[in-house]
Amino acid sequence: MRSQLQSNGKKGIAGCGLRIADFSKWAGRCCAAALNLGRREFPFFPKLGRRRSTALPNHWKDSFISISKSAIRSPQSAIRLFGAAIFCALITDSPLHAQVNYLETNVVVRTIGGGPPGGANNLCGSPAGFVDGNTLEYSQFDGPVAMALNSQNTLFIADKTNYSVRMVTSVGDTGSSSTITSPVLDGVGNVVGVAVDAADDLYVLTQTPNMLRKYNYSLNQLYASVLPYTPAALAVSADSFTNIFVAFTNGIVLKYAQSGSTLLSSNTIVASGSKLRPGGIAWRTDGVLALSDLANNAIYLLAGTNNSVPDLYAGGGPDGQQPGWVDGTLPYSEFNQPLGLTWSPDGQLIVADSLNNAVRRIDATGVVSTVYGVNSNLWGASDCLEGIFAGWVDGSFGFTNGSATGDAPASVLLAPSGTIYVTELHYDLLREVTGVTFNTGTNAVGGTGTNSTGVTNSLLAPPTISPSFGYFPLCQTINVSSGGSLVYYTTDGTTPTTNSLVVPNMTTVLVNGHTVYEGSFEWCNSTNDLTALKIFTVNGTNTSLITNGISSPTNYIGFAGSQVAGSGSTAVVPIVANLQPNVTLASVQFDLEILPNSGTTPAIDSTTISLLNITTNDYHQLVGAVAPSSPFIQYERLDGGNILGLIEPAG
Repeated sequence: MRSQLQSNGKKGIAGCGLRIADFSKWAGRCCAAALNLGRREFPFFPKLGRRRSTALPNHWKDSFISISKSAIRSPQSAIRLFGAAIFCALITDSPLHAQVNYLETNVVVRTIGGGPPGGANNLCGSPAGFVDGNTLEYSQFDGPVAMALNSQNTLFIADKTNYSVRMVTSVGDTGSSSTITSPVLDGVGNVVGVAVDAADDLYVLTQTPNMLRKYNYSLNQLYASVLPYTPAALAVSADSFTNIFVAFTNGIVLKYAQSGSTLLSSNTIVASGSKLRPGGIAWRTDGVLALSDLANNAIYLLAGTNNSVPDLYAGGGPDGQQPGWVDGTLPYSEFNQPLGLTWSPDGQLIVADSLNNAVRRIDATGVVSTVYGVNSNLWGASDCLEGIFAGWVDGSFGFTNGSATGDAPASVLLAPSGTIYVTELHYDLLREVTGVTFNTGTNAVGGTGTNSTGVTNSLLAPPTISPSFGYFPLCQTINVSSGGSLVYYTTDGTTPTTNSLVVPNMTTVLVNGHTVYEGSFEWCNSTNDLTALKIFTVNGTNTSLITNGISSPTNYIGFAGSQVAGSGSTAVVPIVANLQPNVTLASVQFDLEILPNSGTTPAIDSTTISLLNITTNDYHQLVGAVAPSSPFIQYERLDGGNILGLIEPAG
């Protein structure tokens, strides 16, 4: 590859003896060459279709040429020199951008277990084995495919080919400390998943036989349940329900409820015929499930409810199933056989991208970037006698053969400390990644997954209500949207608690990759307007701020749309005024129209029509005989438009 970077004795792209003064002339050609070269060396550049031409699409050329002429210093463009090559980043507002959102300048990758036997004379030995003891110095694994972390910082590893579950105490400590690897469960066939719940109970998923087992903190088995299909991945919710989610190799995803030591009935999240081939699954605190799909090289989101429709979140490339290594957004981001998943507290998803030999992340907006990993074309050769192993390099983030490198990552796990643990299959390694930046905030969500126990102390956004103002003596449906399923409210202006009224039948809706709970309740209050409504959300130990109904932002007047009155009865036409604070209603004018049900309009003496003196918030219903229709009074806007804070027409 180095020979391709030399041209006419100058450092640059082959065929482009580059000087800044010549940038305008050479921008299109040099960037085209850089992108073709970068496709092999630097995976965050998109490939130019399937051809090996150095030609860029015209709109890409125009973008680069515009950089050369007028925007070299623009924050929307960048020219980066890596060794002898120049790379041209795409303009951020280009429709075909593959922007690196996170340059992981602080990332450090370190091996903390596994690999060839220790000692200078054993470096050429097999990396696969079943060796206990000090995790860094001696431990060996054989097929570490999944992980789970309990509250005591004990790491459980599904050691598939060793038919066991291994336990690493004090994970992440240095080799001279007390971190020890030992078997927890031995002789369990083909372990493909482990998970830990909030009570530190351990769940184990196996393929021979197809079985789900649960163990308490003391590792006493609570149940062993035979599964209907071959399982692929496991996740357990970290909430009070402790639901179990199992993804099967045939694409079916089931949710199991449980009660203590009993596994209850299952619900179908994804039914047969989905054409998915799950590699990993992860649960988020808002109920969303992430699923890595080996069939389409993509990541999907599921609402977590019955018969959820898979929603493409990242990967798949332009054709929806393209394997590759492209950072950026849909429809250009690509993975190659993604496996393990873990959620971060701020809603980012970490992905073990196995055949790209990389760990990737998808931020909360759906942008894919690389945490660590180097294209295998840059690895060079192994020399075990010198301790050199192609695809196994500890160190910092980068794109060269001296940067942090992995080989076949299978599982990822985010610890509460922010450390990411990774297992890699080629050298049977346990590694840790530090320095990855995560955000916190009111919309933070954590989670658990096939390979993770995430951070779950998220803050909740306050619920929203619609309408949020108005006076409704004849009842109004108040629609509620919330980040949690438990929503409490009061109607008298007092502060709500978990003993207050609860919004019933909150249902799950997936909106832009996030779970939203929607429900409603009836507001029937002849005394107070919506300024007396106070409402908040609860999720486990987390509570949101209180949402209040507000005063009317403008002045509205509602009146009866129609009434039916029997002969000889007295009809009262109520008028409801919903006014802004410190506004007084001086007068109201309206037309009164009387129509007979049959025959001609009767003569009405004007003296029979009069105003009634009523006090604030008084409400008068129809007096006297009425026709058998209900409700008999309707309210609407004066202009007949949409209901905005007024009593909605009923019936």
